[in-house]
Amino acid sequence: MNDQARIELQYARKKGWEALLIGPSSRTLSEDDTLATCAPIALPLNGSKARLGLNPKLYFNIQNCLKSFRPDVIHLHEPFAPLINTVLTWKAKVPLVGTFHSYTESGQGYHPYRKALAWQWRKLSRRIAVSKLAQNLVTRSFAGPIEIIPNCIDLASVPCCKKIAQQPPSVILFIGRCDEKRKGFELLWEAMSQLERRFPREFELWVIGSGQSSWHDQNPSFSVKWWGFLEKKELYQKLSQSDLFCQSATGGESFGLVTLEALACGRPVVAFDIAAHREWLSSCTAATLVENKNVTKLAQAIEQQSRSRHDPHSALACAQLYSSERTLNQLFGQAPFH
Repeated sequence: MNDQARIELQYARKKGWEALLIGPSSRTLSEDDTLATCAPIALPLNGSKARLGLNPKLYFNIQNCLKSFRPDVIHLHEPFAPLINTVLTWKAKVPLVGTFHSYTESGQGYHPYRKALAWQWRKLSRRIAVSKLAQNLVTRSFAGPIEIIPNCIDLASVPCCKKIAQQPPSVILFIGRCDEKRKGFELLWEAMSQLERRFPREFELWVIGSGQSSWHDQNPSFSVKWWGFLEKKELYQKLSQSDLFCQSATGGESFGLVTLEALACGRPVVAFDIAAHREWLSSCTAATLVENKNVTKLAQAIEQQSRSRHDPHSALACAQLYSSERTLNQLFGQAPFH
């Protein structure tokens, strides 16, 4: 969501609009157009960790912000996420747009809390979901229109597609939280071990993201490089240097922005066949979907696709369907923005 909010902020600035991004942050922010209300608290949610702003003091920060900035419209990402969006919904006197990102296979979703959240739902002038899955999760609990506008990527910030080197070792890239089970890193680890047994020293795993420390003492048979957390420019560089991106998430996804970034960098994708991936990757010629949680088939697909001759522009063509210009024109071209 952070990436999407920043893309929207840049788009609004280009249009000559005044815009302000507010939210929790663990870092001191120097940007004039960004306000950190408090440090986030990580709480377990849907097999992941939601980083929420729960400090009661943020009420006064938000109240002062609304008085000084005086927005004409407020766009809330995950409108029901406490506590910032709760306060904004309560105090705002202007139209509210809410974008829902979440999806869960459990089927519960918002339903147990629908009565408590009903007042927030009613205050939304326009409701958006980033995928059909996210839309279905919301409509199980609330009645009313909700349109689909997918996540997007600023293609201007992505380096030009580079031809895949196809020289050993083939670099397989993972981006995500290694310590969250639903991200499937353990399954990719097993797949890499299988590949090493069959094709010694022909594959190398690159890992970008958090939660890596618990894996550092595993002593894998295959080569692995740990890059930790990278800023966007460095992340795109690593994507462009890799041979293939593996999206090993096994559930709980509603779209998958890092997969879109990999395609924008011209990299082919191998992913588990879950609903979130199938919804938009099934028609992408640069993506291969394999049976969910099947390590052997994952290893086979990685081996086959990394040896195939891929045209990076076929991957880029998939990403272009989700360009920020195309998507944000749909968002900002309608009321209450327009």
